[in-house]
Amino acid sequence: MVDKLKNFLFRIWYWYLSTIDRNAQVIFMNYGYSNDKHKIKLDENDEKNRYSIQLYHLVATGIDIKGKDILEVGCGRGGGLSYINRYLEPGLVTGVDLSNKAIEFCKKYYANERIKFSQADAQNLNF
Repeated sequence: MVDKLKNFLFRIWYWYLSTIDRNAQVIFMNYGYSNDKHKIKLDENDEKNRYSIQLYHLVATGIDIKGKDILEVGCGRGGGLSYINRYLEPGLVTGVDLSNKAIEFCKKYYANERIKFSQADAQNLNF
């Protein structure tokens, strides 16, 4: 019962974001990370998402990902993969999410030759 309720609430949240946020103001769906010792240099356009980006940076720089292919399961609205692609020089980056609306959003705002998005169930991936 709890899982069904949780899934229902996530679907409402995704619907809300995809319906209301037409100007792509919300591109991260994490809580973020704040620590002055880990403050990173960002372009001015990324400052509004500093804390969310810092969380991605902390996790993604735990190992050297330069030139390596990256898969993010549950990519949401793609902000994290966009950051990784633009700042950390990986190879191909791929994001998957259960929500088709989230994937449509990602394809519209981020897709290029090095970043791809696909709708998929995390419990049944073809990777």
